Amino acid sequence: MKILESRYLRAAAVAAAASLPLAFQAGEAAAAKVDGPKVEWNFAMWGSSRALSINIEELARMVSEATDGKFTIKIHWGAALAPEKEQIDGLKIGAYESTLAVVDYSPGKFPGLGGPSLPFLPVPNEHISSAVRFAYFSHPGVQRDMKAWDSVFAMPVLVPSYEYMGTGEPPKGVESYKGMRVRAIGGLGDAMRSLGAAPVSFVSTEVYNAMERGILDAAAFGYYAHKAYKLYTISKWYTKGMDMGRPSGYVAHGQKAYDALPPQYRKLLDDSARPATKIQADKYQEIEDEAEALFKKAGLTLVEVGPELREEFIKIGARPVWDAWVKEVTEKGYPGQELLDLILKTAKAGQS
Repeated sequence: MKILESRYLRAAAVAAAASLPLAFQAGEAAAAKVDGPKVEWNFAMWGSSRALSINIEELARMVSEATDGKFTIKIHWGAALAPEKEQIDGLKIGAYESTLAVVDYSPGKFPGLGGPSLPFLPVPNEHISSAVRFAYFSHPGVQRDMKAWDSVFAMPVLVPSYEYMGTGEPPKGVESYKGMRVRAIGGLGDAMRSLGAAPVSFVSTEVYNAMERGILDAAAFGYYAHKAYKLYTISKWYTKGMDMGRPSGYVAHGQKAYDALPPQYRKLLDDSARPATKIQADKYQEIEDEAEALFKKAGLTLVEVGPELREEFIKIGARPVWDAWVKEVTEKGYPGQELLDLILKTAKAGQS
C-alpha cells in the first residue's frame, strides 16, 4: 500500500485541493436548477475523448449545467492520474473522486462483476446492453465487489459488441482461430481459448504496438476502437456478425466523496446517469457505421460471420464458459445462476 500511496500522492494532493467545497454565498446561484456549494471532482480516465467516454462527458456536462457550474467533474485524460489497470486502486485511497473501472482488466479485483462480459450473450444492441448492465450492477448479489473498493456504482460504460480485426490471412471458420494470438479479455478470452486461440489481455492502448510487432495476430474491439487506435492501418481483415460480446465495466464514484456531497448533488448524479448512458447508446450506431466505412476505404477484407457460423461459435466457445462462470462465482459466494438468469431475462425482455 505504501508504494501505491506514493504513486498516487501527487494526484491525491491535486484532487483534494480541487474538491474542497467553498462557502456558498446566498443568492449567487438563484437561477440554477440545483442549488448548492462549489464542488469540483476529478475523474481519472485513460486515452482521449472518444465513443467510450460519451456518457462520462455527458454526466459531467449535465451536472455542471444543472448547477450553473457549481458542481463540476474534471476529466483527466491519458492516464494522468493512474494507469488503466490501477484506477480503482487510486479511487479507494481518495486520489480522485470518480473513475472508470474495467472489470476485465483486473478480474481478480471484481470476482462477481464479470457476468456482462460473458461471450456471445443475446444482447443485440446498446440499449439492451444498457438495461442488462444497470440491472446487473445494481443487483445486491454483486455489491460487495464495489464496497471492497469503497466505490459506488454510477452507470455502466457501453461498448459495441466486439468484432475481430487482424493481420495475416483472413479466417474462414472456427478452425482458423486455432493457434491465433488474439487480444480478448474476460469471458471473451475464455471463449477464444475454447476455440483453440491464444488470448492475451492487453489494455487497449498497448494493442497497436503489439500487433505492429507481430506479438498479436488479431484484436477484439468495437469498430469505434479499431478506428480510434488506428488498428485498421496495420490490419488486413475484419469480421462482421461475430458479435462476440462486450467487456464489463462501470463508472465508479468514491464512497466517501459521494457521501460527502450535499443530498441534492447526490440525487443529481443519480438522476443523470441513465440519460447520459442513453445518449451514448443512441450515438454508437452512427459511430460504428462511420468506422466501417473507413475500413472499406482502407481496403480491408470483410469476413462475414453468418447465423450458422455464429451458432457454432456459441456451441463450442460460449456455453462451456457460461457454465464454468456460474460454478466459479457460486463457489465464491455469489448467486451465479441467479445473475446469469438476470442477464438473459433482461436481454429477452428488451427484445420483446
